[in-house]
Amino acid sequence: MATRRRPPGEEKHEYFALKKFGSVNTQPSRTALKEDEFSWLENFMPIGDSYAPSVPAPDTATATLSGSISSMHQITIGSTDYMFCFTAAGGAEAVNLSGGTVTTVAAGTTFVSPSIDQWKSERAVIVDPTNGFFSWDGTTFLSPGNLATISVSIGGSGYTSTPTVTLTGGTTGTTASATATLVDSAVSSITLVTYGDSYTASPTVGFSGGGGSGTTASAWIMPNGQVGSAIAVYSGRVWIANGRVLSYTAPNNWVDTDTADAAGSQTITEGFLRQKVYGLKALDNYLYIFADSSIFIIGDLKVTGSITTYSFTNLSSTTGTTLPNSITSMERAILFMNKYGVYAVFGASVQKISQALDGVFPDIDFTQPVSAGLCTIYNILCYVVTFTYDGASATRTIQAVYFGGKWFFTSQGTALTFTAPAQISGQLFMYATSGTDVRKLYQDTTSTIATTMTTALMPLESAIFDKQFNRIGVEFTAPSLTTLTVQIQTEGANNYVSASSLNYVRWLNTAQATVTWLNSSTQTVQWITTGFTRSINYADVVGKYLGFSITCNNPQVIINGILAEYEPRASW
Repeated sequence: MATRRRPPGEEKHEYFALKKFGSVNTQPSRTALKEDEFSWLENFMPIGDSYAPSVPAPDTATATLSGSISSMHQITIGSTDYMFCFTAAGGAEAVNLSGGTVTTVAAGTTFVSPSIDQWKSERAVIVDPTNGFFSWDGTTFLSPGNLATISVSIGGSGYTSTPTVTLTGGTTGTTASATATLVDSAVSSITLVTYGDSYTASPTVGFSGGGGSGTTASAWIMPNGQVGSAIAVYSGRVWIANGRVLSYTAPNNWVDTDTADAAGSQTITEGFLRQKVYGLKALDNYLYIFADSSIFIIGDLKVTGSITTYSFTNLSSTTGTTLPNSITSMERAILFMNKYGVYAVFGASVQKISQALDGVFPDIDFTQPVSAGLCTIYNILCYVVTFTYDGASATRTIQAVYFGGKWFFTSQGTALTFTAPAQISGQLFMYATSGTDVRKLYQDTTSTIATTMTTALMPLESAIFDKQFNRIGVEFTAPSLTTLTVQIQTEGANNYVSASSLNYVRWLNTAQATVTWLNSSTQTVQWITTGFTRSINYADVVGKYLGFSITCNNPQVIINGILAEYEPRASW
């Protein structure tokens, strides 16, 4: 709570200090907010009492792509971290996050509305609702009808030289080619050299020459006709959702769809799946299935012979999401956004956590992309969701940030179209694009950033009495010359005054006149303080409620407190 005191001998003067910094809360009217809540909080992070630092600005671009980005997702292949970017033209490019090198993965028109996940640290697996199932291993991009992989079942024996690998049948187009590798006179592995095309069935793998015998191997093709709108890797399988149909590969295989190998599919018939599955997410031994108005989980996978069985449990028949890029796991919860709020799935419980944002949701443009993920800001784990906001000032892209039960907003570029998290060497970052660029958010501590803190309209013990506000003060910390613009506001829309809070130092002589300092060029020298500053301004405002709005463009500013002096006046 804010503190008030009445010094001895000053019966008419009251003093107010706002030191408790809670969450932004857009749900009630401003006069109904608690004293530690804010009606708007943008680029100021309310970390703790008397500590609300401005967030860093976005960094310069890591890379620039040739095509406009529609969505992006981190994948790691080997030890290389990529931001895999789908383009508006239906292509794909991958950005090496350690150096910014851009690799073209797929040409335009390859994808329509793709979904992506990662298989081990080996490859990206991608599904498209129109064009099917794809893969990229950092070098080779595989499409439906390519030969995908060959696995040695029995290595054979007696080889004195490498045998020739023969691939027979399965294609109406170009036949793939492969080479074998020997270890201790046996075939240990097979490497595809070319991948062929137009395969409709797996070819027969044979071996000739080399002096040995007894080697057997199996081949798998990129499935034809395996379309879908969501994909996830769970329990050693690739799961794909297409409408109501949920398909899964064989155990420990990313491409084997043969039911004889315990692959399969299921049609979800329950009526509370209104339209289709929009998102899949693996967490804590379960696969979460997000439909438009329901959530399911799959667990307890078992294989008996060639049959896969699993449990199928409904978590909610009223709450789901059509915004799959908002789904993120955070600690032991899964967070997601729909058109009514942000929710968290804790075990079997689905709870809304965004009541404080209820006043913003009617002004979100859901025809534009919504994307989210985890990152750290000042070493604090945050859930960050990006959306287009039709606010009073202008239509722009902002982020709602959640941490420790608090919400606040950031603006890291008014034209951002998509954000995506990336975990690099154990650190969580948020990347963004405004078209063809890929850049980190919350990184630049030296560039200007527009910050706003708007408090509640507070009755200061009683809304019955008028108050004459005489002085206001702002406590802040800054590393350089900083100007804060402070508005003292009351319940009257036009009843406010503005003042500037500066960290200037004024030199006064014995007559209390300002002393001006000049340098050798006769220019006026400005003295400033760095670190903690208390700036006091006189005010002349009357009202029953008191509020403040603080704006600033300087970086690395920390708001430590807001102060006021007032006199109670007439009641009613």
